[in-house]
Amino acid sequence: KKSGDRTEQWGFLVNRGWRPWASWVYNNGAAVVKKNADGLATEMALDDPNAIEALQFLQDLMYKEGVSPRPDIEGEAGGFQLFASGKVGVMLTNPTDVSRFRTIDSFKWDVATLPIGKADRRGTGGGGTGWAIPKGTKHPDEAWEFLKFISSAEAQLDEVRAGATTPSRVSVVTSKEFVDPSKPPAHAAAFAQGQEYVVRDPVHTRWPEVFQRVITPNMDTLWGGTKSAAEVAQTIKTEGDKILKGA
Repeated sequence: KKSGDRTEQWGFLVNRGWRPWASWVYNNGAAVVKKNADGLATEMALDDPNAIEALQFLQDLMYKEGVSPRPDIEGEAGGFQLFASGKVGVMLTNPTDVSRFRTIDSFKWDVATLPIGKADRRGTGGGGTGWAIPKGTKHPDEAWEFLKFISSAEAQLDEVRAGATTPSRVSVVTSKEFVDPSKPPAHAAAFAQGQEYVVRDPVHTRWPEVFQRVITPNMDTLWGGTKSAAEVAQTIKTEGDKILKGA
């Protein structure tokens, strides 16, 4: 919606975070990396036409269609504030933001699944919290008792009450405490259903290096509108493969 040359409301906010944009790639039938039989990353896969199409779609929402605020505008106001003030109609974010969204009382809001493109199966970038005991711990019994507690239904219910996470236990994620019809979002069950479609982050000893040195700086040129998705994807493929295959 515009008033003269000034945009007063956008339809969608592009989340430039790693897992959110990767979700568009997965839902368009592509992948970020190729994997071997053990599930380990072997090479970059963003040069796939379906991946390029997904990334170009996101850039076009900002620079061609004009239905999404550009990064500089989002940076000034903040994504949540744009949504809470009614200046953005739809945004993509993490279930851990539920407690903050529940502070909105000027309008009703809800959640839904991401749209699917050319993929046969939905995919959403995600992971989780991993707990472990160091091999050399001096207190293995106490550590084990803590792990049992932190992964218990009781502890996860505490996190649900705080609106801090999507619990991993089926009994909790399907409970009335989590899927509470008295509180928004009305379709919180989508968070539980979405766990079936989580695509975990690539597994490789040098993945952090690829992410920091190759993916982040090159994706910034996509979000800045200075390079096309095809250019960005090819650079990530070329530079990323050098690191992955050189390990």
